[in-house]
Amino acid sequence: MTAVTRALRGAEATGWQPERLIAATWRGDLTTADSPAQALAWRLNTITEDRPAPVHLNAPTEADTARYATTAATALNTATDQVTAHPQWPHLAGALAAAERTGRDTTTLLTTAATQTTGARPPWPR
Repeated sequence: MTAVTRALRGAEATGWQPERLIAATWRGDLTTADSPAQALAWRLNTITEDRPAPVHLNAPTEADTARYATTAATALNTATDQVTAHPQWPHLAGALAAAERTGRDTTTLLTTAATQTTGARPPWPR
């Protein structure tokens, strides 16, 4: 599975969402291949080489992204640019957008996560 993992990590680094990429590879039966893992890795690489990464499913608006970054920076007691420079930031912003669309309070989510991670108290009253 190393080839599959490597292909997925490379694709993710270029903006692909692994769950969407894997779904795009399910055409035909992999079990008949001499190496199903190598066949899957080949399909993953072929797709990512031929096409640009699609827009993320949970892509937040620019205004939402800025608001999430500010809230996260405040909760973590760090600078906003440090939050947005993190390689996992697009994934967190997408997860926050999805959570917000289901009616969850993103400020509470970020504050709770920061408090549990750092042990710090939130910088604002609850």
